[in-house]
Amino acid sequence: FDYAVMTFGLCSTDNPEGVVKELARVVKPNGEILLLEHGRPGKGSIHDYWLSNILDKHVDTHEKKWGCAWNKDIEKIVRGSVVDTCDVVTFDRWHFGTTSYIVLRKRTST
Repeated sequence: FDYAVMTFGLCSTDNPEGVVKELARVVKPNGEILLLEHGRPGKGSIHDYWLSNILDKHVDTHEKKWGCAWNKDIEKIVRGSVVDTCDVVTFDRWHFGTTSYIVLRKRTST
């Protein structure tokens, strides 16, 4: 595939690292993975402490009702999953750091 696109899916799987690795596997060299995800704010950000505490406090109820663990560390998951296969082209955050727009490009030689 030239592109793989996923929106708000990593929060709903027990193996988000495996999902990202599979996306990287199926795109062609120079192909891109486009992700729109939500999770905890970036470590050390101004919103990290207070907002992460709220997300952590309510995650069990939210996950049981909606199937979404909204407090996952999306940046750690994504960067750790593709460190050997893809370059991070874009990693932008919105909504107090809880929404991430990520573009990954698969390296031509991995």
